[in-house]
Amino acid sequence: MRLPSFLLLSLLIVGCDPAFRYRPASGSRSDAWTWSTQINGVRIRVGEFGGIHGSEYFATQLDLTNNTDQAAVIEDAHLITADGEYEVDFPGNGEIRWRRAGPGSEASIHLVWWFDHPATDVLGDRPAIILDLRIGEQEHQLEIEYERIK
Repeated sequence: MRLPSFLLLSLLIVGCDPAFRYRPASGSRSDAWTWSTQINGVRIRVGEFGGIHGSEYFATQLDLTNNTDQAAVIEDAHLITADGEYEVDFPGNGEIRWRRAGPGSEASIHLVWWFDHPATDVLGDRPAIILDLRIGEQEHQLEIEYERIK
């Protein structure tokens, strides 16, 4: 039996959870969807993120461009929400190679937070990420605030 296209499309739309999306709300937005800043020769860039309603995690990616002669390392990252503060779960059991951009290099750093209930309930309308960044021996703290757009 062959289903009409509109019926098939309707089933797909109804059967899928709707998506949610957030974009950076603070700092130096280079466009409507990207936040970036530069600290002592290291450029940090992050974009929007999203997911499916009902998912119990939040994940995003930081892009580091290190134009220095010292390593740049994300030491820690906290997610601040109306529901509380959450510790990051770095890939690779937190090994430094997954959180580091060597001298004169670029790296994508993945950040993941797990919850025991739906992410949209945890994140609220304006979550923020607090990053602890070390460049050589210098420590810096950055805040990236997000706003819900969908």
